[in-house]
Amino acid sequence: MCAVVAAASLSACSSDSGGDSAPPNSTTTSRPPFNGKTLANGDVQKVTDLGGTRMQPVTDAEVRGPGVALKLLEFGTAEQVDDTTGQSYRAPEKSTLIAFRTSTTVDKNVENKNLSQLAFSVSVDGTQRTLSDFLTSESSSGPATASYIVAVPEERRTVGLQLKAPGLTQTIDLLEGKPGNDRPKALYRPTEGTVLKQEALQPASFNVTPTADRAPSQQTVTVKEVNFSYFNGVNSSVPSSPEKAWLTFVGASVTTPRGIFCVTPISGHKLTDDTGATYTPNEASSKMPSESFIAEESFTVSFEVPATIKGATLIVAPTQMRCQVSTGNWVNRPSSGEAKIAVTIPEK
Repeated sequence: MCAVVAAASLSACSSDSGGDSAPPNSTTTSRPPFNGKTLANGDVQKVTDLGGTRMQPVTDAEVRGPGVALKLLEFGTAEQVDDTTGQSYRAPEKSTLIAFRTSTTVDKNVENKNLSQLAFSVSVDGTQRTLSDFLTSESSSGPATASYIVAVPEERRTVGLQLKAPGLTQTIDLLEGKPGNDRPKALYRPTEGTVLKQEALQPASFNVTPTADRAPSQQTVTVKEVNFSYFNGVNSSVPSSPEKAWLTFVGASVTTPRGIFCVTPISGHKLTDDTGATYTPNEASSKMPSESFIAEESFTVSFEVPATIKGATLIVAPTQMRCQVSTGNWVNRPSSGEAKIAVTIPEK
């Protein structure tokens, strides 16, 4: 039986006792009578108190999902945990309890559809147990803490706290109190939260000729915000590599004088970075104005870029646009010039 420990590692104890061994049928330890609940190996129990547990504080053990940050605050082992509800818990014979306390924070304005795609679980030697109702209303108003215990065999190999999002699973090792090597760079570039944001960029414009009998009009591109993230803001998708990120421009493209509507095709957008590399938009992760009876001017265009990008310039320079010459009647019209909007990506 492993002793109760508070060391930074909770790895399995060796079964080699050395010296004289006990007779095959003898009992080397005896457990006192117990009237509480014995958890099966792999079972996880949420508790209000970790009485009877010696805990080890942890720093830098964090995993992030789209709009969510999960931290391991402390962990430890115990033979028995006495909850403030009056219930006590133990692990089976030749097993122990691992206890851990977490903190969960939800970014402001994160959409519920993103949160509903997340799953939190504990894995013991590959066997998964879901942590239901892990996110609470308290998570969106500040860090929400919770305490759990999980029963594990003495000879366990891996015990992990996992956050699963579409396209990405990340783990905090509950034996070592450390995050795994599955954390994408872009997701941990922000000091807090999961998105680096820039706002109030300088507008830029180019020319378009909506009709043959008009002088060229000005097409003004205004970027409301630029988001650097690992999870895409349009469809929550992840880039093709952990070394990549999304750079997403959200804004509007307006034709003047007012009353004229021209739509810039997505092919009219490109991005250059501080190294001189050029990128084309990801169509599946972008939203361009549609040709409808009610003209739209808002756009969202996303580019897959290196996670280490420091600066970039959005260039909008179509040679042809779709312009509404009468209600619901859209035709191809020539355009010229280019709108350039530069952005610096914060390091943190």
